[in-house]
Amino acid sequence: MDRVHQERDPIDLNLAFSGLFLIFWGLRVWPAVMLSSVFSVISLVLIGFGLGCVGLGLVGKTLKHYRVPVVVLFNLGFMVWAVIHIMAAAGYGTDEIAFDQWAAQLLIRGVNPYTANLTPALSHLGVPHIYFTYTLTGQLVHQLSYPAMAIYPYLPLLWGGVARGSALFTDTVFWMISIALFYALLPKKYQWLALLCGSLSIYNTYLLGGVTDVLFFPFLLVAAYRWDRFNQLPGYWRWGPPVAFGLAAAVKQTVWFVAPFLFLALILEQNDNKKGLMTAWRYALIALLTFAVINAPFIIVNFGAWLHGILLPLTEPTLPAGQGFIDLALFTRIGGGALSLFNDLGILFLVAGLLFLYTDYSLLKPLIFFMPSLILFWSSRSFGSYLIDLVPFAILSGLTITPAPGFSRNVARWRKPGAVSLGTVFLGLVAAIVLSPAPLTISVAKLQAVGQSGRVARITLSVTNHTRRVLRPHFALTTTGQPTGFWAAPDTSLKPYATATIALQAPYPSAMPALRSNFIVDAFTANPDTLSTSGICHAWTIPRS
Repeated sequence: MDRVHQERDPIDLNLAFSGLFLIFWGLRVWPAVMLSSVFSVISLVLIGFGLGCVGLGLVGKTLKHYRVPVVVLFNLGFMVWAVIHIMAAAGYGTDEIAFDQWAAQLLIRGVNPYTANLTPALSHLGVPHIYFTYTLTGQLVHQLSYPAMAIYPYLPLLWGGVARGSALFTDTVFWMISIALFYALLPKKYQWLALLCGSLSIYNTYLLGGVTDVLFFPFLLVAAYRWDRFNQLPGYWRWGPPVAFGLAAAVKQTVWFVAPFLFLALILEQNDNKKGLMTAWRYALIALLTFAVINAPFIIVNFGAWLHGILLPLTEPTLPAGQGFIDLALFTRIGGGALSLFNDLGILFLVAGLLFLYTDYSLLKPLIFFMPSLILFWSSRSFGSYLIDLVPFAILSGLTITPAPGFSRNVARWRKPGAVSLGTVFLGLVAAIVLSPAPLTISVAKLQAVGQSGRVARITLSVTNHTRRVLRPHFALTTTGQPTGFWAAPDTSLKPYATATIALQAPYPSAMPALRSNFIVDAFTANPDTLSTSGICHAWTIPRS
């Protein structure tokens, strides 16, 4: 006799995954049980509630009103874990978070942070030397280089007398708000994606490491949610998305790269170009007004210093670094002869992205908030945070927007020629990068260690200039994946086609690589902007003096 199979309700994946992430944070909190028995209770509650959610989800059942306790418990687990790590940290992991907190402290004392030298923040807040930012000439970047909203959130805790770790505590709160908001704005069956993002180690590592992007997360989430229906909101609610975008843009320049794509998309949402332009300009003016109001005190007091500060990341020749296309020059010795070409590639992708958005709007509409990652991948500074931090906004946008309107646009006749032209320029730039060799050949002749420390304090190089011009390189070492502090050297002027022996002296003890480590010697010049490297050197194989 055949068994009759009865249909049952499908698995409730949102509930099951929500429970899984609660178990995850319960297990992450558990190691702290030796600090306090309170953590044992928190861990048990997270794991127990999580197991219940997984079990009910797997049998197709659901809990009424489970979403609020899930988010509350999730953030509780994350907060406990984060606070323990913050309290154990010796200092901050980036100069950006140190500068932002120091700028907030100066503001409390009545000092304009855009005119101040923020270098003292690096030592006072314990930033490792390897995370300082330098220009191609070896100069330390010591100015505030973000808009005002990058420092305002840090004021409350500082006013309350909390100094140690206050910026990290603030960032943790912003991350918790972001997860809760992301969870609330996502369609119900996809809400577990917010908990997934909140559990990924890459985001939490950036957060506790001192990357301050999380300050714009809540605002950009509001801006990304149903952005294509902004014009349909009633009354003053219509101000919400552009105000949120203006606040996000007042935190960090990464958001600025979203603006041209969003502006064009708002135009393309309308069949009537005039109506589309009016909608886009209304959005842009509200966002710009918000940005201006946030920055108004510094604009009024010293417009020049403020403008120089917020444009510094885009105008100063800072060291190339990151995990993007620039790695060709940093680690493979390809394309170091013209660093500006990498930024030209980024500009090309900005232009190409706008053109392709116009010609294939229905296809590319979901990528509006992800476009900056595709652009910054090609630039000379393409840190991993630039490449991954915009993914949540692209997900929220893609899941909440409507299909692109099927308006016909007379673009077919130049779509193919445009694509061919842009492709040709792209291949030309890549070829130019590949065919622009590093101007210097660098070989490590010998090392000198300090006493019994096993650390390299002095490096002797043989450097050859293969160009017809005098070059004045500045030397740095790469020991952890990105160039660190510059090493002291005598006059390093290299005549055309000449070879010289140059002795480098470590700038500080923490810059010294171990004798059993690998390192790369980097040589930078600012005019022209070039990078030459020694390739990977194995310290233990190099003669010692």
